[in-house]
Amino acid sequence: MFGRGNVLDSIPPILQLWVRMSTEHGIVDIERLTTMPELLILFALSFSPDGCTLFPEGTPSKPSLWAHCCLEHDLFYWAGGSHQQRLKADRNLHQCVAETGHPALARLIYASVRLGRFSPVKFDSQRWGNAWGRKTPYRALSEEQITLIIEKLEYHPQVTEDFIYKLIESLSCDGKICI
Repeated sequence: MFGRGNVLDSIPPILQLWVRMSTEHGIVDIERLTTMPELLILFALSFSPDGCTLFPEGTPSKPSLWAHCCLEHDLFYWAGGSHQQRLKADRNLHQCVAETGHPALARLIYASVRLGRFSPVKFDSQRWGNAWGRKTPYRALSEEQITLIIEKLEYHPQVTEDFIYKLIESLSCDGKICI
C-alpha cells in the first residue's frame, strides 16, 4: 500500500515513516496524498536558513552586513521553482551584496553559488526547492504550492512580510503566477 509512485519516495525517510504510520492508523488518506504532491508541504522540511553557507555574512567591522541578502537567497532556494527563477535568485543575491558596497565580493559569491550546483557535495538544506523534499524538479510552482509556502512562512521568526512579497514577486511572470 505504501510503495506507490515516486511522490512518496521523494520525501525524507523519516517523513516516509510518519506517512506510513499515519496511513496505518487512518490519519492520512494515502490515495489523496499520492495524487496531490502539493500536500507534501504539510510534511516537508521547515524553512531553516543557514545564512551565507561557509562564507562570511559581512566584514569584520560589520559582521552581518549582507546577512539579509543570504537569508532572502535561502528563502528562494527553499521555495524552488523554474531554472529562470533560480537564476533570478542568484542574480538578486549578487545585486544585494553589491549594494552593500562590496561589488568584488558580490561577484565572488555569485560565482560560488552558480558553480556550487556542480559540486559533488550537496547539503539537503541548500538544494533548490528543498521545501518539497529531495530531488525536486525545476518547474514553476502552482498557485496552491505558493499558498502553502506563504502559510508555512507566515509565522517564521526570520521571515518578514517584505521577504514574502519578494518571494511572490520572484515567482511571478509578467504579473501572473508562473504555472
